[in-house]
Amino acid sequence: MDYLEVLESINQKHSRNSSRRINEIIREFKKGVNKFKYSGDSVGLSLLLDEIIIYRRITTKKERATIDKRISSIIAQIEDIFSNKPDYIKNDDPNYLEIKKIHNSLSELGLIQSKRRLKDSNQMYKLLRFVVFNSRDLGLIKRMINDYPDVVNSVSADDTSIAEEICKKYMEELAEFKNTNSIKNRNNLLFLDEILNLLLVSSESKYILTPEVQQKCLIIVDRAISKDYDTHVKDYMVWVNRIVDNIMQRDSKISEEDMELATDIHRDFSYDVTFIVKNGLLNSYFEEVEKRDHNDECIITIDGEGAVVLDDGLSAKKLSNGNFLLGVHISDPMSFLGPYKELIDEAFKRTRTVYGGRKPIYIYPKEVYDLASLREDKKNLTLSYYLEIDQDGNVMLDHFRIKKEVVDITQHLTFHGADELITSSTYSTDIDSTVSTLVDIYNILRKRFDTTEDVEDELLSPEENESSSLVQYSMMLTNMTTANYMFKNGLTFLYIANGQREAYFNNLGKISPESLPDKDTRGIYKQLSNNPGRSFYTTNPNQVHQALGGIHYSRVTSPLILFGDSLATLALHAFYFGEVDQEQQSEYEDNMREMAKYMNHRVKTIEYVNRNYSRVNKE
Repeated sequence: MDYLEVLESINQKHSRNSSRRINEIIREFKKGVNKFKYSGDSVGLSLLLDEIIIYRRITTKKERATIDKRISSIIAQIEDIFSNKPDYIKNDDPNYLEIKKIHNSLSELGLIQSKRRLKDSNQMYKLLRFVVFNSRDLGLIKRMINDYPDVVNSVSADDTSIAEEICKKYMEELAEFKNTNSIKNRNNLLFLDEILNLLLVSSESKYILTPEVQQKCLIIVDRAISKDYDTHVKDYMVWVNRIVDNIMQRDSKISEEDMELATDIHRDFSYDVTFIVKNGLLNSYFEEVEKRDHNDECIITIDGEGAVVLDDGLSAKKLSNGNFLLGVHISDPMSFLGPYKELIDEAFKRTRTVYGGRKPIYIYPKEVYDLASLREDKKNLTLSYYLEIDQDGNVMLDHFRIKKEVVDITQHLTFHGADELITSSTYSTDIDSTVSTLVDIYNILRKRFDTTEDVEDELLSPEENESSSLVQYSMMLTNMTTANYMFKNGLTFLYIANGQREAYFNNLGKISPESLPDKDTRGIYKQLSNNPGRSFYTTNPNQVHQALGGIHYSRVTSPLILFGDSLATLALHAFYFGEVDQEQQSEYEDNMREMAKYMNHRVKTIEYVNRNYSRVNKE
């Protein structure tokens, strides 16, 4: 059959990117595979698959899943051809080579999960267990489940499946959580719930849950429940229902109330918080405005279209020595929220803005953002960071200064508007001069940061955060410089670091990479060996950010979105500006240390919500 003619005929009937066109191509592709199976004719059939692949790349995630479902039966036939190739079909037959080409294309897309032969199934099982229980890397877990169905369906030396091990660990964590209400135990439950759902329920899984293993898992749950007399407690039963749903392979939606019980993340604020917002907050703001020096420089803000939280502004000027002075002006909510412990405690408990669900769950009530956001029509309280930068992008640390100021915003720009301003002459001379100098600074910083690893990870920035390169570089430089200054001057501060614990490498050492079956699994082992670990908050000045080249790092530039940034600015108020008495410093440091530990766990809870909020029943 001339498949080029078939394709041309379809293209004449339907527009290029229509779903009807791709559906007809899929039908013809299915006919072609069947034809090969019964008559051995397939030359040119890959032309149809190429069109399916092109469409699959440009379409939505939902429609891609539909396409994958429609061609799943075709893929099964192709796999069957390779498993049971008739003797009369020769390996050098052009038609067979065409099918082989199709098989390779589907394999590269990950739509054919070839079962790998294992040299040492015990070592592979150890690798799987390490990825699940030690690395806890969801991407790698998905890869193992997809690429190595033989392994995820295998059992350990004592005849235990990975599903049983996860269920046993789940019920142990639930028993501890019931007694301690620990955020660490809750996070472990959330993680194990997600892994079980991925392993047993998701369409991506290649795990075969046999009736025997299913029964064993149910017995594990039943025995754990029988030891507990408080099974009527609602939050306990939420967890039990979740594990039973996973074992029974029910993709059940949960209510928003259940999600709140499971994660302790709530949209609404308490009565105490709302009472403070309505009584006295405005007075505290204006009292602080009266105390501060006024900055009358030209300051612009650059944010995404429709941005709600405006917490940073920029100023810039050329110095007589040829260097540049970059001013980074960050909203300072701590200065007027300080007297209200309930507000700060609530923001700390929330830790960071949650972007899962219908709309964000912010760390502060709306009234705080109205006061703290940097706007053109009001007096704005800021901590202003002044960085003198030379032509190579180096910051003169001896000249680095932070000031408590009241600033006016000269112009609020969107990213698109800022781009237009660079080539426009319709704005004031002050704004033109500021933008022109910022462009010079941007070109310098771009050269400096071109070789720097991206720091946008699970801890450092909120999801869906738009940024231009200019704003990104300015904020990154401010964060690096502030952390470096606090370290060099021996001042207590909140750092962001990363690095693996010793137990991680001890457990990894129990796996023999030479016994792993192929280059791919040895690559996974190497990836695990070089994994620098998650970012975490710490007050220990000896901890550095390994992924950024072993430097001191922190964040102070998003205090309205991340409480970690708020806590870092509280440290500046306390130790840089000296607002904490000498006798109070030790207690303050202890509190910061404990808050850092809590936030390290809390960000994991929030990541779970962001990934899984789609499972919530919104009806």
